Amino acid sequence: SSGIAAYNKKNYPESIEHLKSVLEIAPTSRKAKIAIAKSFFAIGTKEIQEIGLDYLEGLRLNKEEWNDIKSVMPTEYESFFKTTR
Repeated sequence: SSGIAAYNKKNYPESIEHLKSVLEIAPTSRKAKIAIAKSFFAIGTKEIQEIGLDYLEGLRLNKEEWNDIKSVMPTEYESFFKTTR
């Protein structure tokens, strides 16, 4: 998607705009929710990063998704997630 392409180019504001459009059409898209959360986390200000958490609410992340999120998510947010086996 254009949002993921913008993320890969580190153009996080553009990524967020594209991914918001995707989520308007497909509000349950896991891929879009994870990608937009990563974009918010990558911006780097606490207020903005917290918006990223909202997009992850209620999602069950598999190990690959969790590792992907953790690569950009501030470590203090890890405690907001519970692990399952």
